[in-house]
Amino acid sequence: SMTARPIVLAALAEVFAEADDMTDATPLDSLDVVFLVTDLESRLGVSIPDRVAFGWRSVGDVVASVEGLVRT
Repeated sequence: SMTARPIVLAALAEVFAEADDMTDATPLDSLDVVFLVTDLESRLGVSIPDRVAFGWRSVGDVVASVEGLVRT
């Protein structure tokens, strides 16, 4: 089964040059979130609702959301 963290890390690496230095605590701004949503949606083949993505404030939030999406 897929786990969320490697998927999110791959998306981060695609979107951010400094992905290797990011931790769950790394804050995200709204533009970061837009790019991540686009990448993760194509990577996972799912659509991520705005109400979910709007709640993302940090990398850890993204990992938690994606865990919910890949668990199904």
